[in-house]
Amino acid sequence: MFGMGGGDGYEYQDPTVEAQGYLNRIPGEVTPYYQPYIDWGMQSGDYLSDYYGGMINDPQGYYNNIMMGYEPSASYQYQQGQLEQQMAGNAAAGGFTGTTYDQQQQADATQKLIARDQQQYFDNIYGIQGAGAQGEQKFFDTGYGASTGLADILGENLAQQAGLSYKGVADENQLALGKHNAKSQLMGSLAGAGAKLGSSYLMYLAMAA
Repeated sequence: MFGMGGGDGYEYQDPTVEAQGYLNRIPGEVTPYYQPYIDWGMQSGDYLSDYYGGMINDPQGYYNNIMMGYEPSASYQYQQGQLEQQMAGNAAAGGFTGTTYDQQQQADATQKLIARDQQQYFDNIYGIQGAGAQGEQKFFDTGYGASTGLADILGENLAQQAGLSYKGVADENQLALGKHNAKSQLMGSLAGAGAKLGSSYLMYLAMAA
């Protein structure tokens, strides 16, 4: 659709061609503004997939991975020292220091303390990871929004190009039809004029005879 010349020296200029040139520039112009956010969103999506996938597919492994870094906290060590002193005093007062009962009581109390300390450690790490996952979710949502926005722009741009292409072809077809009709009318007029001239000539010959 680059124009259509005619024998009369007139050349049709398709007005949609220049508009198409501007539309062709739109993807390259707008994509750099969206692409970084799309890339970040995709990276966050990969991270979140691994994070939640690990929790769903292997919860025990997820738990063990967190607890691998556990060490008794300073709070636990302090409470353990206080507990030992208290139980030692109670055992001495009761006269069962060093007995099996005394040892079992200390073991049970210590186990409760360390279980509570481990649970606190897990909750802390899980909370930190959860905050990180929320941050990644925001990046993912931003990337999704950027991807949707870019898709809308590109889709609208393509629709406009299709509309211009249709209009360009329709205009050229209409112009060609107009030229054809004009030519047909001209030929008809010339034929009519020739017939009239021929009839006048015959009448002249008849009168001259």
